[in-house]
Amino acid sequence: MHIEKGLNWHILIFFPEKSVRSLSLIFSGEERGIDPTDTINWSLMEEISHILAGTYVTALSNFLDLNILISTSYTMYDMFGSILNSLLTEMSCKTDFALLLNAEFLIKEEEIYGNILTLFDPASLDILLKRINGMLYQKFGQPEIYFYINI
Repeated sequence: MHIEKGLNWHILIFFPEKSVRSLSLIFSGEERGIDPTDTINWSLMEEISHILAGTYVTALSNFLDLNILISTSYTMYDMFGSILNSLLTEMSCKTDFALLLNAEFLIKEEEIYGNILTLFDPASLDILLKRINGMLYQKFGQPEIYFYINI
């Protein structure tokens, strides 16, 4: 999912196959073999990913007081490394930094796990860090604090 409106970054949401199967079972109610690539299950995962990304972006937007818009999601079903390699190939010339979050939620006593990977281009990361530093300065009166996580 591509993030727009003054910031340029991508969000990838990964669910292990077990979590995809659990979600499909919970929402379809079918006990028989669940095909994660079935049209209904595919649509379900797109919607869940879009809701999860939208919640994440809205929280970040509210926290930083920025107007951030997300694009429509694009869903892929493949090995983790294959998906990650295709995006890293596109973004590697633009960014060296990423933010990885674990997502965990409980639906009908079933634990669902996933990961949210956020890749920022340097200009967008700079905007975000300056905004956070400004907030820290206003709140605590501290000189600017710079923090980078190199992956």
